[in-house]
Amino acid sequence: MIFRRSIMERYRRRLEQVDERTTAVATVITGIVLGVLVSISSVGAGAVGVTVLLLLYPRLPVASIVGSDIAHAVPLTLVAGIGHWA
Repeated sequence: MIFRRSIMERYRRRLEQVDERTTAVATVITGIVLGVLVSISSVGAGAVGVTVLLLLYPRLPVASIVGSDIAHAVPLTLVAGIGHWA
């Protein structure tokens, strides 16, 4: 969140040219990658997830992005727990 402004300024032009389908696919792939990383390591999905969501959805308010990250954390925790249990 500290570097949000500098990240957004750096990638603004590229992000404005990305279509909705590409954004949707990137969101799903990001979720899968985060799920795998959390299940095999102790990486914090929130820090990585919020950064990626900021890049994928630059027009969303920060409160919505944080809410999405929290909503994503619940099933992600379930998948990580199942991965650890197995």
